[in-house]
Amino acid sequence: MMQAGEIESALDDLVIANRILANENVVDAYGHVSLRHPRDPRRFFLARSLSPDRVERGDLMEFDLEGNPAAGDSRQPYLERFIHAAAYEARPDVQAVVHAHAEDVLPFGITAAPLRPVIHSGSFMGEHVPVWDIRDRFGDTNLLVTNMPQGRDLARTLGGNNVALMRGHGFVAAARSLIEVVRMSVYVPRNARVLLAALRLGEVKPLSPGEIAARNAGYGIASGRGQAALARRDRRAQRRLQAILAGDLARLGVLGHARRLRAPAVEKRLALKPSDQAFSPLSGETCEFPIASGRSLIPGRITRPTRHRATLTP
Repeated sequence: MMQAGEIESALDDLVIANRILANENVVDAYGHVSLRHPRDPRRFFLARSLSPDRVERGDLMEFDLEGNPAAGDSRQPYLERFIHAAAYEARPDVQAVVHAHAEDVLPFGITAAPLRPVIHSGSFMGEHVPVWDIRDRFGDTNLLVTNMPQGRDLARTLGGNNVALMRGHGFVAAARSLIEVVRMSVYVPRNARVLLAALRLGEVKPLSPGEIAARNAGYGIASGRGQAALARRDRRAQRRLQAILAGDLARLGVLGHARRLRAPAVEKRLALKPSDQAFSPLSGETCEFPIASGRSLIPGRITRPTRHRATLTP
């Protein structure tokens, strides 16, 4: 059985996921990411109504699969929490959900042109990306998913797919781990940008089903033994991410305890160079990481540093 400390670790990861998605411009002030409760599949965690780049551990709330806050929590929740509740209700395999308004995907929800994976990192979205139109069943609305009937209708359109577009609104992504849904949500808009540019040039050649399957197999996105491999990859990526964040904060000078976090040792172990080249936990490849650019993934002041984790205060 998962211990309380492990749940706290999962919630820390959810805070980091909020910050990554904000840093990558996937979510704006109204997007959100959630995580199914590790011990109770009938509940999930989601921040209170707050811009993702401001989310901290104390902002997380617990909900049931009807979108009701647990334990009488009276804080203001996101209006569209029902997107998450309905996805978890419909898909027992889903462990994390993202809803975002990335503008790059919007043209594919309001035209007949389908959003298809065309770059290798776009394979995570899957071969088919359906489009949900709230008007089809609910008539003229403000386009927001504000109740369970609307959420369930969206979940039916999502079906067994990884991503569904929402006409004139954004997208929802669902995955079997938090890092998987973050990775997918980062690359869906990037894939959309490439596809939009390619369509202006002529006929587009999307990834084949076989190429998508090969990519997924390489990342362990499969049943059975693949899930164990995915879990191991997630743990390794999370350790790397925490180390990178420690170096980020130290170099930006936003914490006065860099020596206690051992940032130089972290950088040496990761072989970070002046160009900020580091392993990307999102793609599994070496990339340019915005460590010294002034765009800290976790802005704020660190207190009570413990290894590579810490409590954040504004």
